[in-house]
Amino acid sequence: MEVDDRTAHIAGEHEWASHAGEEAYLWFNDRQCFGEQTLPLPEDKRYFVELIDVWNMTRTVLEENACGTTKLRLPGKEGLAVLAARIV
Repeated sequence: MEVDDRTAHIAGEHEWASHAGEEAYLWFNDRQCFGEQTLPLPEDKRYFVELIDVWNMTRTVLEENACGTTKLRLPGKEGLAVLAARIV
């Protein structure tokens, strides 16, 4: 992956976001306890979206064919990450 296609930034206190071009997006909410989260995904691509619980070391499928602005329901606890991987 080209360096220009990789970015990472902090979006707020203990909330991290990163992406690899339009292939994958990752949001790590650290100590934030969200009940829902809205993902700004590209309209013309499809994504498989998973919830990663870093404390319990589990992965749960949230959406299998997401695109565009996607609203997700989350369990509202610490240590969660959301991964959206492009479907080829």
